[in-house]
Amino acid sequence: LESRRPGVVVDSLGINGAKAHDALGLDEPHVVEQLRHRGSALVIFAYGTNECGDGTSPEEHERALVALAGRVQRAGGAACLFLGPPDRAARGEHGWVTMPKLEAIRAAQRRAAATAGCAFYDQLAAMGGPGTIHTWAGEPKPRARKDHVHLTRDGYALLAGALAGDLLAAYEAWAAASPR
Repeated sequence: LESRRPGVVVDSLGINGAKAHDALGLDEPHVVEQLRHRGSALVIFAYGTNECGDGTSPEEHERALVALAGRVQRAGGAACLFLGPPDRAARGEHGWVTMPKLEAIRAAQRRAAATAGCAFYDQLAAMGGPGTIHTWAGEPKPRARKDHVHLTRDGYALLAGALAGDLLAAYEAWAAASPR
């Protein structure tokens, strides 16, 4: 709940199966109005997992992310962050293998972040790199589902903790280097 005391408010809009391009179908003036109304300091986009397994090209994904960041910028004031997709694997002839398209999607997101003036957070690296999802799916208390796409509550909690810790560490480093 919101209060007059300092703190963080997190609004979340998650849609199963969503892709960055889908969000561009939302009414832009309404989205910009809502962002202005909320006065968000940071907008985080988490796309790429679904684009790894469909016909979306990395270039199309990159363009969609830049366009989404443009909406945030037109609303004014908020920083933006792209969350790179976590590991995703497909079963091949030699077992579960990280999807080859994942690296191209991550590269597209890094380029989009640079173009749009957004930050990029590498969830694959935060997990431990390619192949991690297979390891997590086979653990006694799994952090990934057997589909090698979705995480369990514990897996999502681990990534959320890593993101929060890294954001706070970056903020503290920025604050320490900033003139007072």
